Amino acid sequence: MRGRTASRIAWAQWSLAVASIAGSMALLVLTRSVPDAEGMDDWLQPLILTPGSLVLPTVGVVLAARRSANPLGWLLLGIGLAWSLNEFMRIYAGYALTYSPGSVPGGLVVGWVACWNYAVAFPLMPFVFLLFPNGRLPSRRWRLLAWAAGTTGVMILLLAPFRSGPLEYFPDIVNPVGVSAIPPDFVRYAAPPYFVLLFACTASLVIRLRRADGDERQQLKWVTAAALLFGVELVVGPAFLPTPVHSVLDSLVVVVFAGAVGIAVLKYRLYDIDILVSRSVVYGTLTAAVVGIYLLMTGLGGAALDGTTTLPAVLAAAVVAIGLTPARDRLQRAVDRRLHGERRDPLRAVSHLGDCLAETDEPNLLTAVLTSVKWAVHASGVNVLAPDGRELGTVGAGVRNGESLPLRVGGSHIGVLRVAARGPRDSYSDADRHLLAALAPSVAVVVRALDLTEALEVERDRVVAATTVERDRLRRDLHDGLGPSLSGVGLGLQALDDATRARDTSAALHLLDRLRSEVSTAVGEVRRILDELRPATLDEMGLVAAVRRHAATVTASLPVEVTAAALPVLPPQVETAAYRIAQEALTNAARHAKAHHAWIDLTTADHSLTVTITDDGLGLGEAPDGIGLASMRTRAEGVGGRFHVETGAGGGTTVTATLPLEPS
Repeated sequence: MRGRTASRIAWAQWSLAVASIAGSMALLVLTRSVPDAEGMDDWLQPLILTPGSLVLPTVGVVLAARRSANPLGWLLLGIGLAWSLNEFMRIYAGYALTYSPGSVPGGLVVGWVACWNYAVAFPLMPFVFLLFPNGRLPSRRWRLLAWAAGTTGVMILLLAPFRSGPLEYFPDIVNPVGVSAIPPDFVRYAAPPYFVLLFACTASLVIRLRRADGDERQQLKWVTAAALLFGVELVVGPAFLPTPVHSVLDSLVVVVFAGAVGIAVLKYRLYDIDILVSRSVVYGTLTAAVVGIYLLMTGLGGAALDGTTTLPAVLAAAVVAIGLTPARDRLQRAVDRRLHGERRDPLRAVSHLGDCLAETDEPNLLTAVLTSVKWAVHASGVNVLAPDGRELGTVGAGVRNGESLPLRVGGSHIGVLRVAARGPRDSYSDADRHLLAALAPSVAVVVRALDLTEALEVERDRVVAATTVERDRLRRDLHDGLGPSLSGVGLGLQALDDATRARDTSAALHLLDRLRSEVSTAVGEVRRILDELRPATLDEMGLVAAVRRHAATVTASLPVEVTAAALPVLPPQVETAAYRIAQEALTNAARHAKAHHAWIDLTTADHSLTVTITDDGLGLGEAPDGIGLASMRTRAEGVGGRFHVETGAGGGTTVTATLPLEPS
């Protein structure tokens, strides 16, 4: 069926339904003084049911016109049309048969049709639940239930016209086509099995809701909320409420249900459905509890007192009044916590996060904290990003949309807390954002503490590595350099003792010369080892801080400005060479160049550390390289680096050492 044709058919059915409602209202003006069989004014009940009779076909025509391929619109349109026609026929027949007999034609035929055509809705209603929201069954396994419910509704529709006895709305007129095999109360007997099947069909909504996500989940929330109201009214209304009140609730439930279906299919995000679900659960449960407590108390009390007093009813009312408020508050908190997390009780959420911090071991600390945040707002996922974009930790699903909160400690930006939305189309309320803002500082403290722990471990590893390298160097130098020198001195002293005992003066003098030379060599070796010893200040505070500390103590007349980029972990030998070069360059600038200002710059690029020392002194002039320059060159080349000295045209010296961070 083409869209334009479907739209015309839908609007034609809607026009017929509206015309039926208008005709009913016109006839009610004429017959408003005629009471029905229960003593209720016959015009009042149709007036109460008018909103439901009007909303059903209106929502149906909108859906059928805009979503003609989806059968939901046609089902609602059919049900609304059947009910509006039934009301018009009933009132028309009452006018023709009771108010003004013979004044209008076809009264008996119309009255007979009115006694059963409301059942046209019976085969249609199960499919409203089964086919929502996409017009298809949840799965093939639901086909049997669909056939059973639909067939039961069709059987009621086919057999209801042939009930024996008087017509339903006209007790003085016997059904002209009644069959004795079909009792007058046939519909009343057939209704319970039908409604059991109808309730089974509504279970498909619950199953769909549990499995659905995204748009379909939002759609199902609307109809689920309306179904809760429908179920409570269907159980409580006929059994315990007066007919006028039950009629009002009937109309209200129909309006809510039809509106829920329309909003769900066309624009499900128009209102906050979670609030409606929350209130529906709370007040539906409380209504059932009130009715149950009241019946139990009155029943037991009445049985004990033989119905001679109103005390059971008074006691039941008192119990309900006393227990209703706390029960309502507790149930509301439980439902809100299930739907929204802890936004109604931020203190509980913060306390839960604190418990996680106190009870979780360090390796799992960040995961536990993020899990607590996720639980607090029922988020689908939570993660933390470092300032450079690295993911430090994540819990749950990937975070694509939601809330982002900056993490700051001591005025420093340390990362971003990202909280995914509860669903693809959900967004957090102001209360949720306030709760997340209250939790973010605790998360920031944990992230900062873990950063400091990691930095401490890196520094400890650096110090251990530097100590190991220095120990190995000392062992090697003592074994290969100073050890043999001292051993030679020992052997020379033994030979000198032998020459002295033999009174060989010439040999003794020769040995003394050799011993003097060996001792000088040993002293030089000791000085070399001490000179190459790794400064303790590097292990205490690192290269940049050590250079700044030394620059501040060179001399009061030479201010030194130190700039340094963020340096990676440096190899111990490179760190020592850079520090010694900076020391020697500053000493030269202060003692020989007579500089007034010096600058030190430490940068890394291309896997190399570049140390640049610049002063505004006299420069090198024509002087040859001294011991200091040679020492700096040797240190740079000893770790595989390059060394360069340059004097400006107007004076000043620039010393540049490029030291590789990885062995070549």
